[in-house]
Amino acid sequence: MEDSNIHTAMEAEKEFVKNPICITAYEQHQKYLRDKHAREKFVRKEGEAIGKAKAEHDMIKLLHASGMSAEEIATRLNKDIAVVRQILQ
Repeated sequence: MEDSNIHTAMEAEKEFVKNPICITAYEQHQKYLRDKHAREKFVRKEGEAIGKAKAEHDMIKLLHASGMSAEEIATRLNKDIAVVRQILQ
């Protein structure tokens, strides 16, 4: 980058920093970006949890369909027998 471009950018920054409206807008935009990232992270984690729960339910139903008892499924998957029975109903 040329020295004149750097000088121009630094002068623009000085004017930007002097203006409280610009500072407020910048801070609000930064907050928006942080909030957006947090929402996306939360949704991703929720989606993973839902997917894991569905996979467990499908596995329990598949094992039961193959002839395994609810007690055996609970033992092998380290699940509470009441939870396994509830899924199978």
